[in-house]
Amino acid sequence: MKVNDLFLLRINGSCDLRTTLQIARSMLRSFLRSVLSSIVLLWVLSISAQTTLAPGDMAVIGVNANNTCIAVTADEISFVCFKPITTNTQLDLTDNGYERQTAAKWGDTEGLFRFVRTGGSIAAGTVITIRVNSGTSAPIFISPDAAWSVTSLIAGQWFNMNAGGDQLFFTQGGAWTNPGAANDMTFSGSILYGFSTVAAPNDWVSFQNTTQRSGLPPGMICFSQSPTASSDYTK
Repeated sequence: MKVNDLFLLRINGSCDLRTTLQIARSMLRSFLRSVLSSIVLLWVLSISAQTTLAPGDMAVIGVNANNTCIAVTADEISFVCFKPITTNTQLDLTDNGYERQTAAKWGDTEGLFRFVRTGGSIAAGTVITIRVNSGTSAPIFISPDAAWSVTSLIAGQWFNMNAGGDQLFFTQGGAWTNPGAANDMTFSGSILYGFSTVAAPNDWVSFQNTTQRSGLPPGMICFSQSPTASSDYTK
């Protein structure tokens, strides 16, 4: 029933004042429920939204595998995203190698960390820098700010770029599944970027069964890089 219908009923005498008020209250409750539902939906969308990235939307621009100015084992990684990074955006970082021991599967004895943006949006093109102070500490964000949550996805394993060769991958979405056997972890999300500190032709080599080498996942040849000469310091 519409509001004007309500008043016509009252004018024509087809309902008394009590009935009119009951109908008005019912209409008001329906309206308020609709408004509240819209507010809740907008709130849920605002807290769950994140920037969805695809290969080509980010690039690693610097790796320091042993920043001795900070600590003997400190690592730093700088990257940029070509889309704004909004609150709640999730990224994963691992130094586990692809096809370390088994085809289409990942190593599982190194670090795998999930980052969730807790601060405000980061403008596209901003350099974002992560530091790992030691081989037994979680990564921290040092630029442009530290407003990220950091969660380890493999208990007891740490991110540590080895001197003399290592790799890293940024990913997003999907799920990491680790059945528990040796180096048989799988991933169902999007691999965004890969970086090796080893020069070609040894930069991406599968089945080496070492923490310092990795195969290159399918389709990643244009979304990965390695130095022209092997180096722990690349920019």
